[in-house]
Amino acid sequence: MFAMGRTERFHFLSFVNQLTDCDLNKMRFDELTALPDNVWVVEFTINFVACLTAQEYPKALTLTPGYSPKKQSRFVTTDPTKSTSTLPVITEAAYGFRFVGDLHDKLWTCYKLIDMGNIPASVVIAREKKYMRRLSDNKFTFQSGSQQRKCVEGALVLEGLEMVYDNTETILDIMEQEEDTLDPNAVLTASDLSGENYFSTMNKHSTYYPWVLQCCTVLKAKLAGVDDVVNRWIDAEQSRRFTPRWSVKDQAEHGPAIRRNMEEIKRKRRQLELLARRVQTKIDSVTTLKDSLEAELSLREARTSTQQANSIGLFTVVTVVFLPLSFATSVVSIDLGWTNPVRSLMLIMFPTTIGTILFLLNLPVFYHYYSEATGLLQEWLRQKMLDDASPFAFWKSKAKTLKEAENRTRLLMDDQIHQSESNWWYWHFFLVFVLVSLPVKQLQFAFKLVRGRPVGGDYDGILKKLLCLLLTPLWILILLLDYIVLLVYCALDSARRGIYLATIYLWKGRKQMERERDAKRAIENPKDEDEDIYVGDYHYDSDSEYDYFEASARLEERNATRKLDVVRSSIDSGLSRMAEQKTASDLPYFWARPIRIMRLEHIKKLSKKVDDAENNGAARTENGRKSASIRSGGGSKSTKSNRSKSSIGPKISKSVSMKDAGPSSAKETAIETSEAAKQC
Repeated sequence: MFAMGRTERFHFLSFVNQLTDCDLNKMRFDELTALPDNVWVVEFTINFVACLTAQEYPKALTLTPGYSPKKQSRFVTTDPTKSTSTLPVITEAAYGFRFVGDLHDKLWTCYKLIDMGNIPASVVIAREKKYMRRLSDNKFTFQSGSQQRKCVEGALVLEGLEMVYDNTETILDIMEQEEDTLDPNAVLTASDLSGENYFSTMNKHSTYYPWVLQCCTVLKAKLAGVDDVVNRWIDAEQSRRFTPRWSVKDQAEHGPAIRRNMEEIKRKRRQLELLARRVQTKIDSVTTLKDSLEAELSLREARTSTQQANSIGLFTVVTVVFLPLSFATSVVSIDLGWTNPVRSLMLIMFPTTIGTILFLLNLPVFYHYYSEATGLLQEWLRQKMLDDASPFAFWKSKAKTLKEAENRTRLLMDDQIHQSESNWWYWHFFLVFVLVSLPVKQLQFAFKLVRGRPVGGDYDGILKKLLCLLLTPLWILILLLDYIVLLVYCALDSARRGIYLATIYLWKGRKQMERERDAKRAIENPKDEDEDIYVGDYHYDSDSEYDYFEASARLEERNATRKLDVVRSSIDSGLSRMAEQKTASDLPYFWARPIRIMRLEHIKKLSKKVDDAENNGAARTENGRKSASIRSGGGSKSTKSNRSKSSIGPKISKSVSMKDAGPSSAKETAIETSEAAKQC
C-alpha cells in the first residue's frame, strides 16, 4: 500500500471503506475509462449475510441475541434443550474487487477483499478453498486466461455469486430444519397454553417468528441488490466508451473462457432468482403461521378472560346471598318482643333467602322479558313518530334512524338471548324429570316390589329396594303437589278469557267488545257463498232453443255477480272498521290475518267462476243460434213456437235487463276487490 501513489492510495482506501461498511445501499459497480490517461478502473462491491458454524466463531457468548445490520448473532431456536454454543452464527459479509490498468489490457493490478466480521483469517482462507484457489504467493491462478484481465474479472464475479448463493441457501436450510420440530398442522392444541408449554408457545410467537421474518426480509433485500449490481456489470460491455484493443490471437485464445464465465454467471443469476422466490415463500408461510397463532392466542385469551369474568360473576352471586341473611339477622336482632326468636328468624330468613336466590338465578330471563317489553314500547313510540297526522318531519326522519339502531342492538343481544333460552330449557327438563318422571318411575318400582312382581333390573340390590320403599311417601307428596299445581293452572287458564274480556270492557268500554264480536262472527259464520240464486224456471221448447240458451247464460252471469256481491258484503262487514284503525296494535293480528286470507281466497274463487260462466254462456249462445237457424229454415213458425216465445219473452227481457251486471261488470268488481285486498 505504501508503494502506491497518493491518488491511488486515496481511491483504494475509499474502496475499502465502502466494502467494510456493508451497507445495502452501497452495493456498487463503477467503471472508468480515460483515453488521454490510458486508465481503465473497475470497482465491484456486494454484501450479503454469511452463515458461520460454532467452530468458526469462537466468541459465542459475546453475540447479540437479535440480528441487526452490521452485527452478528446466534440462530434463534424453539428447542430449549439446545445449547447456545452449538448454534450457528449469522454475520454481515462483504465481497469486492478493484482493477486498475491500461486500456490495452497489458498491465493491470487487482485487489480482492472479503470481510466477514471479527473472525480469524484462517476461516476466510478455508472458505475460499471452496471457490477459486489461492496459492501461497498470494497470486490468483485459474484454469486458463490467468493473464487476461477480462477472464479474471468474470471469474471473480462468479466467485462472489457462489458465496452469496451458498450462504443464503445454508441459512434457509437451517431454518427449515428448525421448523420441522414444530406442529405440522400449525394449530395449537389444548396443552400448548398450559403449564410450561405456555412459555414455549409464547417464545415461538414473540421471538422465533419475528426473528425469521427479519432475517428473510434482509436476505431478500440482499439478493435483489446483488442481482442489480451483476446486471449493471453485464450491461457495461455495451455501454463502455472505449473498448480494449484485442488482437486476433487474444480473441481466439481467451474468447471461449470469457463466454464460459458469462454463461456461468447467467446460470448463477437464475439460481439466485429461484432462491429469492424461496425466501419470499418463506416470508409468506411464516407470516400466515404467525397470524394464525396470533389469532388463536387472542381467542384463547378472550376465552380465559370470559371464564374469569364468569367466575367473578358467580362469586358475586354467592356473595349477594349473604345480603338477605344479614338483613334477616339484623331484623331479628332488634328487640321487638319476639315470643319465639328462633321461629321468627326462620320465618324471615328462609323466604328472604330463597326469594333472593331465585331472583338472581332468573335474572337473565327477567332481563330478556324487560328487553322485549322495552322493545315493544319503543316500536309503539316509533309508530307514533311515523303517524301521518304528526306535523313534525323531524320525528319521522328520526324514527328511521332509531329503527336501524334497534336492529343493530338486537344483533348484539342475540347471543345473550339464545344463551338464556338454552339455559331455560335445561332447567325446564331438570324440573320435569325431578318433579314428574322420577317420582312416577320410583312409585312404579315400589308398586312392583309390594305386589311381588319382578322389577326387571339386573342391578337392583336390597339397599336400593329398601330406599325406594322408604322414599315412597315423598314421591306421593311430590305428585300430589304436581296435581294441585295443574288444577290451579287449569283454573287460571279457563278464567283467562273472562279476565281478558273484563279488562277490555273496563278499559275500552262496550263498543270495543262489540267490534271484536262482529269480527269473530265474520270469521266463524261467513255467509254461504256457494248457494246459487235462481229467479225463475224456464220451460224448454224445441222451437225456442236459442232463446233458452241465451237466457241460461244470462242467469249464470247474474248468479256469479250476485254471489260476488254477497261475499263482498260479508267480508266488508268484518273489515269495515279496519281502515279506521291507524296502528296494527288496535286490531289483533290473529283476527285480521284470517279475514284477509278468506277475502283473497273468495276473490280468486269467484273470479274463476265468472270466467267459467262467461265461457259457458258464450258456448250455449252459439249453439242456440245454430239450432235456431236450422229450425227456422221452413220460412214460417208455428203457433206453439209463438206461444213459447211469448211465454219466455218476459223472462228473457227480465234476464236481459241484467245485462249491465254481466261478466264485464263482475270482472271489474273482482279487480276492485283484489286491489282493496292488496291495500289491506
